[in-house]
Amino acid sequence: MLGTIGVILVILVQLVSYWGLFEKMGEPGWKGLIPIYADFKLYDKAWSRYAYYILVIFALIGIGTSAQGEQGLSMSMAEILNSADMTVAMFASLAAAIASFIIEAIFYIKLSKAFGKGVGVGIGLIFLTPIFVAYLAFSDAEYWEKDQRY
Repeated sequence: MLGTIGVILVILVQLVSYWGLFEKMGEPGWKGLIPIYADFKLYDKAWSRYAYYILVIFALIGIGTSAQGEQGLSMSMAEILNSADMTVAMFASLAAAIASFIIEAIFYIKLSKAFGKGVGVGIGLIFLTPIFVAYLAFSDAEYWEKDQRY
């Protein structure tokens, strides 16, 4: 019960934070409440919409290859390693996950710089996203357009 209330509070704080973040960027706050669209707009404002497209492609690769890899759950490790398809699926899934993490890390650092903050806030966004999104939304951080950034 207490855990459920905590999760609901984190979700509410994150929704309010995204609303504030979007208003700081000069967008209507409600746009921050639409999950896929909000991510797309954040990528577009902080970095590039093409980076978001690449992230989605890597996510789809990861989903597709991990679904293929699930077939190997009933197989022994030797059978998996001897099966070229399973090995390729495992490595493709791992490579897609690593690539997605790198893209997300770069995005969060660019997002922190878009609000005039440094790499420290970007690292905070990587590992403690709800806390640092709230920080960007409710602090004195100002959004800088792409041509104003350092």
